[in-house]
Amino acid sequence: MKRVFCGCRKIFVGIIGLILLCAFTIPVVYRVVNYAEIERREQNLCLEFQAISHPEGARQLKFSINSKIVKRWIRAEYTYNNMNDSDVEKYYYEELVRQGWIKQSVSEERYKHFHESIYRKGDYEIVFSPSKDSLAIYLYYRDIFDRLGL
Repeated sequence: MKRVFCGCRKIFVGIIGLILLCAFTIPVVYRVVNYAEIERREQNLCLEFQAISHPEGARQLKFSINSKIVKRWIRAEYTYNNMNDSDVEKYYYEELVRQGWIKQSVSEERYKHFHESIYRKGDYEIVFSPSKDSLAIYLYYRDIFDRLGL
């Protein structure tokens, strides 16, 4: 009986090890094999962000392009002179819809708690998240791993 339990444990540990190895290896191989495509997507991510016109008087506080193995995103933070939060939200709604972005529904609870606005355009997602004195804008590329739920 003890031998059977020990054998099952070894099989279980082996399966978990294989899953962890695949979880690390598959994204790395994907990045190596599709390097040119990933770079093209990163350039398109920058172009999508640059296409957004910001309201007059907007001042950029922070800007960064971030990445993990296969994920890419831009984070920017702005302050707005002479505009309240609802004016800023309305401005970006009109700007993004004009460019083909589609506003996503957000649960009432999430909106109350975070006051976020989310838009999608193809594989891109943009999130507007107000903070105390500024508005953070996150632009993500939803790659194959996001679509698979990984």
